[in-house]
Amino acid sequence: MTTNQISWDYVLKFIIIGDAAVGKSSLLIRLTDQRFLANPDPTGGMRKKPTIPICFALCLLLKQGALVVYDVTSRKTFENARGWLADVREYADPNLTCILVGNKVDLCEPEDTSNVVGTTLTHSRRRHREVPREVAEQWAKEENLLFIETSAKSGDNVDKAFQQAAKDVVAKIKDGVFDNRKSYGVKTSEQPKTSISLSSPNNTKLCCS
Repeated sequence: MTTNQISWDYVLKFIIIGDAAVGKSSLLIRLTDQRFLANPDPTGGMRKKPTIPICFALCLLLKQGALVVYDVTSRKTFENARGWLADVREYADPNLTCILVGNKVDLCEPEDTSNVVGTTLTHSRRRHREVPREVAEQWAKEENLLFIETSAKSGDNVDKAFQQAAKDVVAKIKDGVFDNRKSYGVKTSEQPKTSISLSSPNNTKLCCS
C-alpha cells in the first residue's frame, strides 16, 4: 500500500440550487466522479410550497457559496433563478459568493458532421437556446454574481464553475470579509498544510496524485 497526502488550507461549503431537471446532481457528479449521469434520481429542486422550508433556510445559512443553476434551453428556469437568488439573499450570509450557472449548453450546440458520410443528421436531441448568453451575463453583472455556462454531459467548464466560486470565497477570507473561525461555511486548518492520508494499492494512480 502507498499513502498519498492531500494538503488543504480551507474546507468550503457550497449549495447547488435551481429548478428541477436543470442538472444540479449531474454537475456535482461530473465534478466528483468525472462521469455523466444521464438519468439521476429527482432531488426535488422545484419548490412546491409558497414559503421556503426551514431546513432549506438553515442549509443556506451554513454555506459560503451557492451555484444558482438554470437550463439554457428553458427560459422558465432562468426566470425562476430570480426567485432562487432572492432566497439566497434573504437567508444566507450576506457575503456569500454566488455564481449563476447556465447548464446544458451541449443541447444547443451544432453537432460536428465533418466525419459523417452518407448519413442524415438528426436533431431529435438538439434544442433551441432560449436564454442568450448575453442576457444571462448582463443579469449576473447587475446582481453582482459570477457567471459561467457549462455542460455536465461533456464536462465543459464544470470544474471551472466550482473553482471560480471557491477562489472568490478564499479571496474574501483573506480580505477579512469572512471570519474563518466563526463563519459557518468555512473551515480552516489549525496548522498550515494540514494533510489527509489516502491509501491505495501500489499500482493504482489517484486522480489527485
